[in-house]
Amino acid sequence: MRPKHNFNFAIAWGTQLKKESSEGKFQFQTKDIMIAVCIALSIVIIASSPWIWNYKLGLDLAKTNQLIMGLNDIDQQVQKLNTLKKQVQTLKNVNDLTVKSTHDPGPILEKVRLLLPLGTTVKSFSFQADNSVSLAVSIPTPVDAARLWTSLQNSNLFQSVEIQTISMLDQSQDYTLSLKLK
Repeated sequence: MRPKHNFNFAIAWGTQLKKESSEGKFQFQTKDIMIAVCIALSIVIIASSPWIWNYKLGLDLAKTNQLIMGLNDIDQQVQKLNTLKKQVQTLKNVNDLTVKSTHDPGPILEKVRLLLPLGTTVKSFSFQADNSVSLAVSIPTPVDAARLWTSLQNSNLFQSVEIQTISMLDQSQDYTLSLKLK
């Protein structure tokens, strides 16, 4: 005899539906998760692009500033060189003047006269062989004494200019200066 099989189509159909629905859900969820991750990454990349661009510009700016700082050192050296060249030329001019005028103090007196403030009277002038100048002047006001000191100091003709005392009285003042040429 043959064995009898009991077919329960309802149970088989329910099992088949559960199996199909569970496989479909898993694939459907994986697909949705992948789409969501891609969308999220796209949003993050698009949202962060201004900051990324700003970071790149900051790096470019830092590199440019470093290049400029390197050029500033060169610029400072060029300015220093130009200043030294001017000082050398001034000293050469003074040296040439002193060599030319070792016996004739006229050119030196003329240079000193141009440095004196208006109203200043030269009482005596002497030029020694050691390139020192002795100068006696009469200055009308204390302000003119300050002008005299400033103009002699800034002329780069003399090593140092010292005026010991200045009277603050508004009257004529007499000074005797001993100046050494550079």
